[in-house]
Amino acid sequence: MPSVEGLLQLAQQVVRAVLLVEPPTASDNAPQVQYRRCNSSLSDSTWLQGYVNVRFAKLVETLGTPDDEGPDSPACWTLQFHDGTIATVYAYKPGQFGYGVNEIPTDDYCWHVGGRGIEAVYHVARLLQVQPLLDSTRLTLHEDEPFEP
Repeated sequence: MPSVEGLLQLAQQVVRAVLLVEPPTASDNAPQVQYRRCNSSLSDSTWLQGYVNVRFAKLVETLGTPDDEGPDSPACWTLQFHDGTIATVYAYKPGQFGYGVNEIPTDDYCWHVGGRGIEAVYHVARLLQVQPLLDSTRLTLHEDEPFEP
């Protein structure tokens, strides 16, 4: 298995070479969620909406290599969905949770989902086929409206 540093270097090279990336081809068991990878500049004015608990390998399998890294996140994906919703998936300050400052969490981890509304969390959760975890300041799921990935 490649090292985390190796994966990070590869991701940085890809980001430098390509500004707009098409999503990976869908497999037979992948959800039919229409989205595209997009330039991280579209994530301006987004903020934390919730979380998805998933492994890094599942993110890479579904979304491809990360877009970029910043001072607070060693990996980030920026997505635009069919309805125009922008979502970012990122590991915010993983050093606070026992990882190295620039280390990408590879085990089960609650990845942050940013957006301009909670739709971002729902779209990302459906795409990854996991349960959405909403930020405590956001609306919660209604009991009469169960979430179906």
